Amino acid sequence: MHTKKKVAVIGSGFGGISVAIRLQAQGCDVRIFEKRDMAGGRAYVYKEKGFTFDAGPTVITAVECL
Repeated sequence: MHTKKKVAVIGSGFGGISVAIRLQAQGCDVRIFEKRDMAGGRAYVYKEKGFTFDAGPTVITAVECL
């Protein structure tokens, strides 16, 4: 009898989701743990006072902010 490997993936950003899909395709029992209320990691937007702000890759790649 073959038992599925159980894998925990911490974070649901691009990397976490990608590895979870690949592991599941290989037959693993995958659980994803995310501290935020939505998937996406640093790729997200938020709304404030009627405006929508990109808080994802634009911020990460803004060298002047480092």
